[in-house]
Amino acid sequence: MKTYLSGLCIFLDISRSTWNEYVKREDFSYITNPKPRMA
Repeated sequence: MKTYLSGLCIFLDISRSTWNEYVKREDFSYITNPKPRMA
């Protein structure tokens, strides 16, 4: 997951610390804490 997240941050042009701030925000929880998809 670490590599995936690093690549995503590069793609979004944000730092890892910015991502960590987004994780704390409730309005970004759908993006930062997705629920597993059911098959």
